[in-house]
Amino acid sequence: MLIRILLDEKLSHFTNLDVISGKVLLHLLKKSHVTSIIVKLEGESKTRLLSANDMQRPLMEDHKFLYKIQEVFPNKNSQNHAPSQQSFASDVGQHVYPFRFKVPFNNMCLITQNSSIRHVKQTLPPSLAGFSNEVEIFYYLKATVNRAGIFKENPRARETIIFLPIEPPRPEVVDGETYARCHHQFNSVLGTSETKNTQRGIFNRKLKEKLTDSPMPNYLAGPRFVVDVRLPVPSILTCNRELPLRIIVKQLDDHLDPLYLQLLQIELIGYTKLRAQGITQTKTNQWVVVSVGNTQMQIGSPRNAVGTETEIDSKYWLTKPLSSTIAPTFTTCIVSRVYELGIRVGLNYGTFARNQGRAPVILPFRIPVKVYSGVTPPQALLEATSIGVGSVAPLTEEQFLPNSPTDTRSGSTVEPAQSPRNHCLPQQEAFPCPDYHLSAQTALGYEEAPPSYEDAIAENLPPLMAQRQYYVPISPSNDVSGFSRDNRRDQNSDR
Repeated sequence: MLIRILLDEKLSHFTNLDVISGKVLLHLLKKSHVTSIIVKLEGESKTRLLSANDMQRPLMEDHKFLYKIQEVFPNKNSQNHAPSQQSFASDVGQHVYPFRFKVPFNNMCLITQNSSIRHVKQTLPPSLAGFSNEVEIFYYLKATVNRAGIFKENPRARETIIFLPIEPPRPEVVDGETYARCHHQFNSVLGTSETKNTQRGIFNRKLKEKLTDSPMPNYLAGPRFVVDVRLPVPSILTCNRELPLRIIVKQLDDHLDPLYLQLLQIELIGYTKLRAQGITQTKTNQWVVVSVGNTQMQIGSPRNAVGTETEIDSKYWLTKPLSSTIAPTFTTCIVSRVYELGIRVGLNYGTFARNQGRAPVILPFRIPVKVYSGVTPPQALLEATSIGVGSVAPLTEEQFLPNSPTDTRSGSTVEPAQSPRNHCLPQQEAFPCPDYHLSAQTALGYEEAPPSYEDAIAENLPPLMAQRQYYVPISPSNDVSGFSRDNRRDQNSDR
């Protein structure tokens, strides 16, 4: 007995509202008795953490947040039908059984009696893998042939799919910008062009002789600058798209020598919070967006008036979209991820010849951001649902983001990211829905949770036709490839 899942359309990734349809191909080498054929659409998250007390014993958590079932044989075309114990004789040859699932919006958690998970109701998370197998979020279709008899193996086939969710409704863009600001004052060595213009007369020769005999160079207070890193309000980045970023340098003093941009590094920092058996850990990932050095790009001009603002050329990041491996911001019962945008600006002050071999002054910035998938929800759904009111308070970045670094270099002051007043917007993480979870006992009876309001509305909506972003996470390979045998036991499929 061989079984295989064949999808009607194998997309690079699926999203909410998509119809996943296909066929279960059953090839019988001899006449067999079959009780039922079950197809499941499942979403599962796994975490594996090392305990602080016993480093040799990892703590693991396995949580199913999506569980939809369809019985394709006997042909009763009902997902809520409990299979009978009657077996049916099937002839030799190939048999085809079609199936169809519509992907919901929100998770439908399976709750077990021994689980200590604090469940939340949110939009389905994206497929995710990484951190040396410490976390994995994956979706798959599984077909099981239930056979009569205690000692009969139940063949299975499994097809892994990649999922990227529809983004939540975007808040209206308002005037103003979120920003992180850093002040810096350069030091000027006596004898430069600035000091030569200020130290004139009969005392200049004596001062020069004194400085020549001094073992350490003397410094005067140099010009002051302030650097702003700005993002729109709200600070939302989109997968596979460029950064809506502005970097502005403001001159606070008169100066005679030029200011140069020597180095620019931009990276997206992801903080993934993992939970397993009561243990919580936060893992960090970095995706480099821009990394350029030795640019020697002059910023403004020494002839500019005090208060002049110069915007750094955006050519460095406008041609650098976010990596296709970046998952959007999400929250689940045992895995959550938020992001920060990290920027390092390296500046040099003085003539080009004098700056050769001199390390630039590095000014660091951090701004909390949200990353959206770029898959826009259909207008019909937005009009049919009330937006912006959730039953569960969304997880905020401040709950597990580490403190933003500050520059302890002399003369530098870093201000945290701020937003203009009166521009605070309510957070909108997921489509509102009632708090409902699928119990383990119900799942074993092949029953499903009642749909949430937006899922009920979505049943009448066509599949999403909007442009999809390219998403290629590190995903697990399919356990079943083509016709093959899968004799592993499944705790829910053979009951």
